[in-house]
Amino acid sequence: MEDKHTAKTRMHTEPPERAFKKGDVPEGINPADERPFVVVYTPETDTREIIAVLNPSTPDRTDAIKGLAPSPIPFLRNSFDMLHNLGAETAGIACNTMHYWFNRQMDENPDSLHPNEIVVAHMIEGTAKAIAASGIKTVGLLATTGTANTELYQDVCKAKGISVITLGQKPKPDSEWLDAKGRVTREFYLQYGVDKETGAISGENFLKLEQALQKLLGPQEGLVMESIYGVFGIKAGFATGVARRLMETAATMLVSKGAYALILGCTEVPLVLEGKTKQIAGKEVALIDTTQVVADRLVAAGKDGKVVGIAGGLGPAATIDMLQKMGVDRAATDYIRCIYQETIIQLRNAGIAITDREHVKLVFIQTKNYNSYLQRIQQLNPLFIETIGGREATSIRGLVQMALQAKWQVTRRGKDTVKQ
Repeated sequence: MEDKHTAKTRMHTEPPERAFKKGDVPEGINPADERPFVVVYTPETDTREIIAVLNPSTPDRTDAIKGLAPSPIPFLRNSFDMLHNLGAETAGIACNTMHYWFNRQMDENPDSLHPNEIVVAHMIEGTAKAIAASGIKTVGLLATTGTANTELYQDVCKAKGISVITLGQKPKPDSEWLDAKGRVTREFYLQYGVDKETGAISGENFLKLEQALQKLLGPQEGLVMESIYGVFGIKAGFATGVARRLMETAATMLVSKGAYALILGCTEVPLVLEGKTKQIAGKEVALIDTTQVVADRLVAAGKDGKVVGIAGGLGPAATIDMLQKMGVDRAATDYIRCIYQETIIQLRNAGIAITDREHVKLVFIQTKNYNSYLQRIQQLNPLFIETIGGREATSIRGLVQMALQAKWQVTRRGKDTVKQ
């Protein structure tokens, strides 16, 4: 298999608050039993064959490393099974931290990820190669604590003579301002004048907030993780205001420590640090978008006639971002986003409390050979198949209503057969 992974798999050193046994998955969820909603897109001009698996039920990868969430490996295996059944030959994983779990599974049971049929465009290896080719010897890492602590980038870059600078961490404090997962509460932000609708904050107030966050959590958790996971962070839908300024502060700290390039080692980071280079602390600093590294590799494979896939069992944002960087038609990616948004609306209207990880599991297929996929799609036992592009499409609302009805029956009844 190309792109051999790094064998080392360091676990988080802090004792977990909750211990999950190997292979655990969230209660009531078996990724192999979840039936996907399939969207087949037949564009008029783009002849590449692309398959993407999106499963919002996948446990948080960083929390899993800390022992605070179940292992995402069953979902990773399920994604690769789907890609294999649908004929993918080269695949990427749309999450930096998931590569820790990919490496671990390749060490323990590589056959479960179909290594003889699917070549993986490994995000960490590919990024290290790109840095080495540039001649840069010192880089900074902007990534989740899970990615930083497992030393995914540090190990691979060190082997190529590249030093990786990270932000210092401090033990999790005991504070009334932190929730159960160690994230800062909304009230903490509001007392510094953060606009609750937009996440905006004045310059003077931001300086006070940033200093308070670093004092409370340290730079890694207080700046990077709050920018990504915070109540006014990127995952909460804020790509400006506090989220952007916290990440910019973290970037400035790394450059001041000697970094000449920054690894944007989480899918969300490029949303707030945009472009290929950026003036930071008086330097022209290269921004290395790890998602783009994989997307470029998949595009090259597609030009060679390979069927390419995106795996990982992840939610919509990371996968949509990679599809867009591969040049997939915006109409198709907007359609995927609408499906997820509509599921959220309908579940909430039905009085079901949800998170962004509880909407429809979806398989997206772009192909010019729709008929050749029909039999393979049926092997997935899908909830519903929808086609877009060159065919009349039923309304998103109607499709999602059907998918949701079946999804929630499956969730509540376990393995009971659901009539379509």
